[in-house]
Amino acid sequence: MLKIYLLNLIIGGGEINTNLLNEIRKLKNNTYHTYGMTETLTHVALKKLNGNKPDSWFNALPGIEFLKDDRECLTIYAPHLAKQLFITNDIVDLKDNKTFDFIGRYDNVINSGGIKIFPESIEQKLQPFISDRFVIGSLPDDKFGQKVVLVIERERQSGVDFKEVFKEINLSKPEIPKEVYLLDSFPETESGKIIRQLVLRRILERTSND
Repeated sequence: MLKIYLLNLIIGGGEINTNLLNEIRKLKNNTYHTYGMTETLTHVALKKLNGNKPDSWFNALPGIEFLKDDRECLTIYAPHLAKQLFITNDIVDLKDNKTFDFIGRYDNVINSGGIKIFPESIEQKLQPFISDRFVIGSLPDDKFGQKVVLVIERERQSGVDFKEVFKEINLSKPEIPKEVYLLDSFPETESGKIIRQLVLRRILERTSND
């Protein structure tokens, strides 16, 4: 009988939700979350997800260094790949020139009353409480410019008491979604990623017609 031993597993793409991460930590093989861009043509950093010492940060692969630009976005120095720096739209917490933690996308940042809010951070906290796909986004607000909203891919309202959930995960007042909307299906890319801006556009069109 042919036996196959899986020693290392890499997972690319976007953020890994809490439920998937819990399952990954049960695996015996080494599992890594990779970070890379289309422009770099390869991975430039790894984060170990399981084992005795999982990583909290992405760590640079050999020959790679990290910087931040004036937007707080990650800049990648990879001289073996290209002479120029690779500029990203990923806002990061930079520990040093070899280590960073992803915070959120620059183009997703919500500015509510002058306070910057990162949807990805709120989504990560909400993952254990919502079984359906969902996004945190914003809609125009007369007082604060933008207000945070939660949109869930679902046809009917569940019995979840979101006010209690928001208290439990300790969101700051500006971070608390002011409205919860349901959408029966989310627009997505060919690879299955949610198109966040189209989700919010549909909600905006719906509220404008009410």
